[in-house]
Amino acid sequence: MILALIALLGQEPADDSPAKALTRFVSGLSGLSGKDPTPLARTIVDSLELPETLNSVLDGVLRAESGWRFLRDLEIEFKYFDEKDGTQGFGVACSYVKDLKSFDLVRGTTVRGMAFAVRAEGNVAFDQETNPRDFLDFRVAFRFFQSSGGVVREGTTDAEKDELFKLEEELVNIKTRDELKKSPAWTRFSSLIQDRLTTQIFFDASIEAGVESDQSFTREQYVIGARVALDIKAWNAKSPEASFNVFDYPCALIRQLTGCDSGFRVRGSTMPTLIIGLDSIHPRDDDPRTLAGDDSDFLRLRVEASFRSPIARFEGATLFFDVNARYYLELGASDVVRAADLDHFSYVSLALASSQGVYVSYAAGRMPLDARDDVIYEAGLKVNF
Repeated sequence: MILALIALLGQEPADDSPAKALTRFVSGLSGLSGKDPTPLARTIVDSLELPETLNSVLDGVLRAESGWRFLRDLEIEFKYFDEKDGTQGFGVACSYVKDLKSFDLVRGTTVRGMAFAVRAEGNVAFDQETNPRDFLDFRVAFRFFQSSGGVVREGTTDAEKDELFKLEEELVNIKTRDELKKSPAWTRFSSLIQDRLTTQIFFDASIEAGVESDQSFTREQYVIGARVALDIKAWNAKSPEASFNVFDYPCALIRQLTGCDSGFRVRGSTMPTLIIGLDSIHPRDDDPRTLAGDDSDFLRLRVEASFRSPIARFEGATLFFDVNARYYLELGASDVVRAADLDHFSYVSLALASSQGVYVSYAAGRMPLDARDDVIYEAGLKVNF
């Protein structure tokens, strides 16, 4: 899938790459040869709802070189938060994921690679005493990844070729992306393309080391561990895999009611991403666990799931429903730690987020280094560089 879109955005892939399949599918079968496919290609990217996936396969070719390139993977949220106990404040949340060096190997429809990566995320309040999620996580990692599928199936029928050609004749005369996305011809054209894509499976395994702390770095713990991630995208909404995405059923109903989709259509491209990790934690200073009377090293299991699905479109923007759930469990916790209720942590966040960056969210629970649960309401603006 990623490779196919690269081809549409103007790159020249190898003759045997999956990218050529979609290049031929759009450029050859639908008559785009000799015309600039870029506006149509970029709208295809939007139509397929390219997710915020863990897949960084060949991501570099999609972005221009510049002196500010190191910021391209930085995401910043400017936010106002209001806790259930009445605490209010302003803050900033940051997320940064960057492959410092990667090695990619393409074999047919499968891409494998290795990379040295940096990951950082955290929440900082202008007044630390009001920070409802006072947790920073910085890690360096050596990762192996593999992506398979997400390419155009063979066997386009003559009837499909004829329909694609007629639709393309209508589309090439449309001048703007907004007009294109509102066109019935485009709706049918993008549906035909998406229905020809195979299910994509992305797997990522990494060895990591880093530090977790509060925003003032007065409470810290060092981390060494490993994690695996799985991301499955059934791009074809008619595939059996797509029907298994029960998480998208409520969103499919909302899309039908808001007119985002013409009917009830479950999207397999929105399947949740799952991350499982096992960390060796080395606490120091005055973290809650040490203050409770146990400063020993320990093993911790962590599980995280993320889900994003569109639910409405208005004024050229898409409204998404986002869910992020995390669970941390200390393995073999001592009686002291269990008595202090510090052997496990859970956190769930629900958000309505616009593609233009504005969002509102509700969150409940606590992260490691937090001594108590919080209920938090937030509103803010997300900025990507």
